[in-house]
Amino acid sequence: MAGAAGHEPCCADYIQNGDETDIDCGGGDCEPCADLMMCEVGADCNSGVCSGSLCQTPACNDGVKNGTEACDGDDLADATCSSLGLGTGTLGCSDSCEFVTSGCGSAWTCGDPLVDARDDRVYATIALGGFCWMASNLDIGERIQTNQAQSATDRIQKYCYADDETMCSQFGGLYQWDHAMQYSEAEGATGICPAGWRIPTDQNWKELEIALGMDPAVADQDDWRGAG
Repeated sequence: MAGAAGHEPCCADYIQNGDETDIDCGGGDCEPCADLMMCEVGADCNSGVCSGSLCQTPACNDGVKNGTEACDGDDLADATCSSLGLGTGTLGCSDSCEFVTSGCGSAWTCGDPLVDARDDRVYATIALGGFCWMASNLDIGERIQTNQAQSATDRIQKYCYADDETMCSQFGGLYQWDHAMQYSEAEGATGICPAGWRIPTDQNWKELEIALGMDPAVADQDDWRGAG
């Protein structure tokens, strides 16, 4: 669409012009468009998904990795078995937009360091109670002040003790429960965990406590358990 006479098209003139696909967005020069605005290709959209000439809301199984998805269909965001520390082989993506690592020929075993492909941080691991646990605290996400709610749905947020980033580096991030679960109500959800890992269930915690010497009767109590 052409601009008004004598007007040089730009991305902030409240007019669709130049190669914009909608008003002041899309095309090669402007920012991507919001959901339900006009588009020609995925690059015209914040979500990366253009269907029926409209930008679509990000959703699992739309074929584009977006939001907090690990992957989506064939879009693995350049992740491979090797980049996940799982040797060679074919990495897949599940219908729930999580990595499928069964096709990887991994030599990794519990006790080996875990490399989080999202930021290359390395975590110790340990086998206890029949499960493999991270032996160091997770530190992932954008730090926000502790007087703010962790409410973002398109990125991971974290607190650091005393609002000091070095405390996260030393002791790990602090997360509100709903945010850690990424707003899933399903026990054992992936949440903010690295690919292939998940949030422990209450039963998992009980089995860990028993493996570390807690009386099973005490482990089965509600609320606070143990003497510490």
